[in-house]
Amino acid sequence: MSACCRTGRSSWSEAVRAAAATSTGTTTCVYTPNSGGGTWSSSSLPKPYPAAKDPFCAGHTIDWNGDFVIHGGLLGYGAQNGFGIANSAKYSAAYNAWTTLTTTHAYYCPTLIPANGGFDVWSFAGAAHGGQIARLPWLGTSWATLPVSHQTVATYPRVHPTTDGQLFVSSPDAGNFKNYKIATSGAFTRTLVGNDLVPNEGTPPIYHHFKGSSTLAVVSQAAPKSVIALTGGVTPYYKDLSAATPAWTPLGTRPAETGADGVQFPVRRYYQSATLLPTGQTLITGGRTGEYSGAFVRNAELGGQEINGVVWPAWSVLSPATLQRGYHSTALLLPDGRVWTAGSHIPEDGPDCSNWNFDQICDLSPDTRVMGVEIFTPWYYSASRPTITNCSSIHFTYSGSPIRYIGVGNTTPANVARVIAMRPGSVTHNHDMNQLAIELTFTTAAGGVNVAAPSSYGLMPAGDWMLFVLRKKTGTEPTAVPSIACWTRRNYPT
Repeated sequence: MSACCRTGRSSWSEAVRAAAATSTGTTTCVYTPNSGGGTWSSSSLPKPYPAAKDPFCAGHTIDWNGDFVIHGGLLGYGAQNGFGIANSAKYSAAYNAWTTLTTTHAYYCPTLIPANGGFDVWSFAGAAHGGQIARLPWLGTSWATLPVSHQTVATYPRVHPTTDGQLFVSSPDAGNFKNYKIATSGAFTRTLVGNDLVPNEGTPPIYHHFKGSSTLAVVSQAAPKSVIALTGGVTPYYKDLSAATPAWTPLGTRPAETGADGVQFPVRRYYQSATLLPTGQTLITGGRTGEYSGAFVRNAELGGQEINGVVWPAWSVLSPATLQRGYHSTALLLPDGRVWTAGSHIPEDGPDCSNWNFDQICDLSPDTRVMGVEIFTPWYYSASRPTITNCSSIHFTYSGSPIRYIGVGNTTPANVARVIAMRPGSVTHNHDMNQLAIELTFTTAAGGVNVAAPSSYGLMPAGDWMLFVLRKKTGTEPTAVPSIACWTRRNYPT
């Protein structure tokens, strides 16, 4: 979703400020990446909500059918800022059309996430509405209020699926600053996870808000467990939900270095984005040293290797981006393994919208949006990468069967180290709750490998997935090397 469409081409080392077209309000725009950068194109569709309704500050996710679901939005600026709207819609790429969904939930900055094996979508109100949670059921067109609520300290609560099919909220509970997980079916019970408090670092506390990030480490099909990482603070943390007493534990040591613009690492980076890579590493981009002030942090950081639930033991500071990224920025994994970054406001509180027009469009005076796109190229992009030779025939249509054959090229079946399925991202306000990566078990076969989807939809929910085949590392390569992804789908049981 973008306030205007633009054309531009950029890379981490060669960023180009995109040319801005005339703003048309909240228009539907499509970005098409290519080997150099990509292009914006404007859709002929109207905006997803009726006139005078703004989907800015909505929550969104991708459902089991690959459709883009949005819920809530912004009532207005000035005295109306901080209040939501009771609107929702769903976009189908197959039909290139928006469908209106019925809701009475006037949510502002909610978190949307697939639930109940990926067939439902849940919307967490977070700090507002008493922590109310709404549910869009499978094949449904109307949201309903669930009999369970979970109020967090701030909006956009961080929520992750767990291997037992529940949802873990890494944001602190507003009452006791602890963590809970919620069952997505049956009695919808809410269970305390550990007895420790969410780490309190910075002013305001970065891990109490969406200003910090959390990610779910790669889940192994063979030995499934859920490990959540918090990043953005000077000290990152992780919590192993399978431990006898889960507790937030420091996650490695970030190096002491001087980055671009004199920024001293390790540094707290408000509004940073954490993107899970197919190698199991986590890329940190954007952010600034204070909530509304301080230096922008342009250097990327990379969390070290992760295999079978052993989380990042090392961190490294990487090259700087050209453009500054802060509040309202986005980082998204592309199928070729690069990371697309866009958006932001400078300063953090956005444009001056005191002149609010009758057509509900801010006059953007001054326009403080960051209009350029940059794409980060990870180390493996130029390596000798395996290929998937039969992408169109791979489809996980139902639970655990049939076994799917994946043909591989530019390597041998015996040299395949991992097969990773990754759910596509859905990013807003620097956080991406749609990220999920599953390491699938496989056996070698002539010219490829055989893979079966997990029998549990709690472990691998329904929906679209990017499938990566990784070859074994050689020489000084830090991890196994991923292919370009092949798109596959995990459908409903038959």
